[in-house]
This record gives sequence, structure tokens and C-alpha cells, in this order.
Amino acid sequence: MGGGGEGLRGGGGWYKSCEFPTTRELSATVGKQFPQCYSSTLDRMKLRACVLLAASLCSAGLLAQSPGAISKESALARLHSCTQGKWSDRECSNLNASLDVLIDAYRSGDKSVLPELFNFSYLTEFFDDAILSDPDGFLSALGTLPAGSQKAIAEGAAGEPFRALRMDRCLALKAVFEAVPASSPNRVPADICLRALKEHNASLFLDYFPPDTFTGSAAKLKTYQFSRVLYGFDESPLWRNPPDSKETWRFTYIGTWGRSRTVTLSVRRDGTGTVQLKWRDPETGNPPETGNLHVPAPIEISADQVRRFYKTLRKAEFWEAPSEVRSKRLGLDGAEWLLEGVTGSRYHLVTRWCPGVESKSVQSLAFADACRLLLEFASDSLEGEC
Repeated sequence: MGGGGEGLRGGGGWYKSCEFPTTRELSATVGKQFPQCYSSTLDRMKLRACVLLAASLCSAGLLAQSPGAISKESALARLHSCTQGKWSDRECSNLNASLDVLIDAYRSGDKSVLPELFNFSYLTEFFDDAILSDPDGFLSALGTLPAGSQKAIAEGAAGEPFRALRMDRCLALKAVFEAVPASSPNRVPADICLRALKEHNASLFLDYFPPDTFTGSAAKLKTYQFSRVLYGFDESPLWRNPPDSKETWRFTYIGTWGRSRTVTLSVRRDGTGTVQLKWRDPETGNPPETGNLHVPAPIEISADQVRRFYKTLRKAEFWEAPSEVRSKRLGLDGAEWLLEGVTGSRYHLVTRWCPGVESKSVQSLAFADACRLLLEFASDSLEGEC
């Protein structure tokens, strides 16, 4: 398997030491030969299976192939044939040595190879280096691509799936994009890159949750993912609201495959309120919803509707419920349900994976009902149980 003698780019390669790979490294080596592993949106179960597969291949020495001498012309021809669909998946496995040749050529001053490298949006480290070393050249080349391709490259440069960039790296890129003059033709691609950078690394810029809200093994991942989604909805941290602000409740639904959305209930002093729904168009990516943001007009709700919501919250024992519980379903098909409440100086958050499905307790079912009520008030609904 995997003839062609092309090893993994960068840093000596995880496949040589058999250390735990990043998602990009896993996709780049195992995924090209096993398509079910070639994805930026691997769920936890699939990721575990692919890592075990990678470990088996490592122990057998099947991934530790040293690259041979490849000319720039050969590398360009091979990559072009694969990106244009002229070769089979087998023939296009292990392209990393060809990518190394073009990356080395670029770093030696040959900028003509950049358009071919743009076909591989997961080259985060290379894109970031290129932006920092030659921002005008990179953004100028990026600006010639279709809008969808510009967005894909911007998201690739913003960071690898499931992790934020280092703070110093993120701030350096942010400074580059912000420094582009408004009159420059590079302003548009710079804005696309800046938006993707802030959204992907929202947890570095905004504290959406109080410290130590999440304490489990996935605490860092939850903070990253939830912050990214809320930033994408143009939402602000609720827990930092001034004590004299309106009582506010926010339900955020983060679906594995379905349409993610958020709905916010603001309660007035007379007991009435408004609900604001937001959602984004589904697109391929991580999370899937990275498309256009939709913000319909707010909807007025009566005091009776607000009391109905309160009644369901009391049944759910919201204020007493732990912010998170362990779930056997986490990472499988379904959705994360995140409900936040702030009244005066009191803030609480409860997040559950598919509430009312795994656990049929009175509190879990009531929690799901409370979240669904907010969607109902906003003239929206969820299909199925989760």
C-alpha cells in the first residue's frame, strides 16, 4: 500500500515516533489510503478508530517512508493531476513530499507555486508563515480566488480543527490583517481572513464563560467550540452583563449535522419579553454551520409565556443543576444543548448532549422542554428527539 515513497511534512513526522497525531496529520497519511479517516470533522469514535489504525501502521513501519528526490515540475504535475481528479485515490495517496517540495520552493523565493498550494486548505502552519513573511503577496494571490476558496483558505490559516492557535501567533496574524489600508485591493481578503481568525480563536479574545465553568477532560475543547459558535452568531458573553441589565436566557443548539442556532429571551420588568432567533446556513466545515448568518426580527412574547418558561425551568431545577455531566453519547450523532441564564448578578450555565434521550429523568426532560419552549416562542422547532 501507499507506494510513491512520500512521507509526512513537518517536524520530523509523528509517523516516525508514532506519537499522537494532529487531525491534519492523521488525514494526510492514513486518510488518503482510508477515506473514512479523511475528514476535518471526525467525531470522537471515528477519531479513536483512525488513531488505532495509524498506530498499527506505525508499528508495521508502513507509514515511515522516506521521501525521494522530487523536482518542482514533477511535484506540480502530481499535485495538479490529483486536484483535477485525473488520478485515482490510490495514485494520489501520500502527497506530502510533493507539498514539501513546493513549500521549500516558496520559502526560497518562488512565489509561483502558491496557487497550487492553495488547493490544500489544511496547510495551516505554512499559510501562517507565508502571511507573516509576505502579507501583500499572500493576500494579493488569495484575492484572485473565488469567494468560496478564499473562505476555505482563510479558515485553514485560522487554525487546525478542534484547537486554537497560540496567542502570540494569533495576535501577530491579527495585526497583519488589521494593518491593511482600507483603500488597498487586499482589504477584502484581509477582512475574510480576519473574520475567520477571530471566529476560530474566539476563546482567546472573549471570555464567554466564567473561569472553571468546564472542568472535565474535554473542558478546553468545550470552551473552544462553544466560544467559536457563539462568536459566529455575533453573541456577547452573558455572564459579564451589568447587574441592572434585563434578565436574559440564551439557548444555543450545536448540531453535529443539523442547523445550529441560538435563541435569546430578554425579560422586561413587567414580565413580558422578546425572543431573538439566529441561525447560519450549513456548509462543509467544522462546525458544519459556517455560512451566512440569519437574524430575523425579534418576536414579542406575553407574560403568560414567560411564566410558562419559568415553570419548566423550576421543574428542570436549572439553578441547582451541574453545568456538565458525563455522557456516553458525547461525540456521536446528535447535538450539544447549552442554556445560559443571567438575572441580576446571578449567572448559571447548563450543557447537555441530547437531553431527554440518554437520560429520562424528570429534570432532564424538563430541561429539554425549556429549551424547546424558547424555540417555540421564536417560531422555530427541532426535528426528532435531538
